[in-house]
Amino acid sequence: MKLGARQVREGDIIMADTAEDETAGKVTEAYNVGDKVILSGQHTYLMRSKIQFAPKYLGYFLNSNCYHNQLLQYMAGTKVTSVSKNGVNKTYVIFPPTIDEQKRIAEALQNIDSLIEALDEQIAKKQAIKTGAMQQLLTAKTRLQGFTQPWVEVTFEDVVSRFATGLNPRQNFVLNSGGTLNYITIKDFKDGVLSFDSCDKIDQAAFDLIQRRADIRKGDLLFSSIGRVGDAYVISEDPKNWNINESVFALRPNKARMTSEFLYYIIKGNEVYNKLQDAITGSTLRSIKMNHLKKIAFTIPSDIAEQRAIAEVLYNMDAEIQTLQDERNKYALIKQGMMQELLTGKIRI
Repeated sequence: MKLGARQVREGDIIMADTAEDETAGKVTEAYNVGDKVILSGQHTYLMRSKIQFAPKYLGYFLNSNCYHNQLLQYMAGTKVTSVSKNGVNKTYVIFPPTIDEQKRIAEALQNIDSLIEALDEQIAKKQAIKTGAMQQLLTAKTRLQGFTQPWVEVTFEDVVSRFATGLNPRQNFVLNSGGTLNYITIKDFKDGVLSFDSCDKIDQAAFDLIQRRADIRKGDLLFSSIGRVGDAYVISEDPKNWNINESVFALRPNKARMTSEFLYYIIKGNEVYNKLQDAITGSTLRSIKMNHLKKIAFTIPSDIAEQRAIAEVLYNMDAEIQTLQDERNKYALIKQGMMQELLTGKIRI
């Protein structure tokens, strides 16, 4: 590969030489350039092959784990990760001997990319529809059939009967010391989904200590008080193998005034989101204090049945989106497997 001038030509490779993580080294292959003037920007390498490759083959290979794993040993930096030209020059490319086989491999990967892109478009469309529905249903601009009771203004303090947090391990317990229970932080839940894939571990003694303070139960909401302030998750079952840290608020709705599911959607709606942003303090570490959260006001249906009906409509939309996302993730995994097999010669086509 030749590290060349900044103007991009057909088949050139543009590599990100710097990133905040190990995504340094990711590439884009230029095609259908035609008469367009395209320049490779800052913090990129512009690479031009000395030999001919089938269109898109090189781009796929250089974005594969097989190649990226070569780059890892040449990456340096703490806050920002960079890969040097010397490091890139020490890596190698695997390719079939004929352009025709390269073309077939690239076409197979392009086909599955097309499936993934089509699903991305469907997901984006469904999300846009849901956003519009939330703007209408959570502000009473559109009422579901059969509901006529007035909406009322409340604060979090009016409709949440209990506010609590978990515990920080500092002076309380030690993380990852042999325990098998999960320690949930704000990074472990997003947009109503809780994941245990990368969370720290605690033992039973730490779990019991946290639970005496947090007392989390089925129907409570987890609320992110730092970083992605306002992200939330409804606890679907009494937690038996996980508990929370001190940056996660546990909100218990007053069942006489608010359902858990409706409170979740209220938190995710624009009205509360904008007020949360106004209440955030800090620049480097953005956070909201519990006392500030308690005072935030919003409007809700006075009829619990209307709350349930609105939440059901939005939940069904979320379920459709999640089904599409699961399908997209399935194809993404299939693509990873195909790249591993096709771009290393383990399977020939």
